Amino acid sequence: MEKKHSMEKNENRVKNLQMEQMRLTGVELTLRREVESYRHEIDSLRHENINLLNHLKGNQKDVGALTFKLDKEMWNHVSCLQDQGLSMLNESTHLSSKLIEFVKGKASQLQETQKGLDGQFVVESDVKVQCFKRGIESLTRSLKTISTLLQDKSTPVALEAHSESMKPDNQSSEEVLRTELKSETLLTNLLREKLYSKELKSGREQCSREGFDSY
Repeated sequence: MEKKHSMEKNENRVKNLQMEQMRLTGVELTLRREVESYRHEIDSLRHENINLLNHLKGNQKDVGALTFKLDKEMWNHVSCLQDQGLSMLNESTHLSSKLIEFVKGKASQLQETQKGLDGQFVVESDVKVQCFKRGIESLTRSLKTISTLLQDKSTPVALEAHSESMKPDNQSSEEVLRTELKSETLLTNLLREKLYSKELKSGREQCSREGFDSY
């Protein structure tokens, strides 16, 4: 009778894991669609930037528009990185709390039927910890990238463009074009970094799903 009860518990556990796997598979598909949508958005922004640059070539006073867009993208990305960092910290704190409770209750969980669940919890926790480590490494990389972009932009583009109005026309045009290219490069690097962050989020969900698949 006890053996039958144990088998029923294991079957229920397997069913729960299968349901969780199906849920995570759905999450993965959703994230992949979001990444694809994000690629299309980048292409759209790219065309928008090209049109903006063409407009700037005809009117140097509108350089500030490109600067404004660059500022907006950078601030949005900084906010995104902050949200990712807080999310990982909250998840890691929650996991640490579960691990502490697990260790505290270990002494009272020596029954044979409990050993399998203990081992499963350890494996699941290890998978999540590895995901956190990768996420933190990527967050560090992204923060360094955005810091570099902000440093490269330390000389205001709009101020550079304004100072060019005091120079001869041929020299002014050359400097404005150089400023445009610099802004375009910064914006492209920023968009590339945002795409990388989006794909990383999808990878974290995949990592969690693989943790359940291993049981």
